[in-house]
Amino acid sequence: MIQYSLDLDGKQPVKKNFGECGRANCCIMLRDGRLYTCTFPAYAHLFNECFGERLPVADEDSIDIYRAKDAREVMNFLSRPIPFCRFCRVSEWTDGHKWRVSEGKMEEWAARTR
Repeated sequence: MIQYSLDLDGKQPVKKNFGECGRANCCIMLRDGRLYTCTFPAYAHLFNECFGERLPVADEDSIDIYRAKDAREVMNFLSRPIPFCRFCRVSEWTDGHKWRVSEGKMEEWAARTR
């Protein structure tokens, strides 16, 4: 299992994160007519509800498939970083963790910038 860690302060380098992220363009998510380059911004509302946080998801974090003028616009969107990339601590993601049920602790998911 991989532990994906978030920076609640949103101070991570957006372009660097996108370039090093194994999820970017590999975990494209369609939710409510919007395409996201990864699952994190698509489901940030669940994280916010669970932990009482307010990670913002901007319109620029996804593209409306009904308003996109053509496939090229969608592909161009998917090929670049989104504002939400600033919340991912890609350099601190770790793998090799034993699968287990979450204990529901914030530390399993996120931390303030160190």
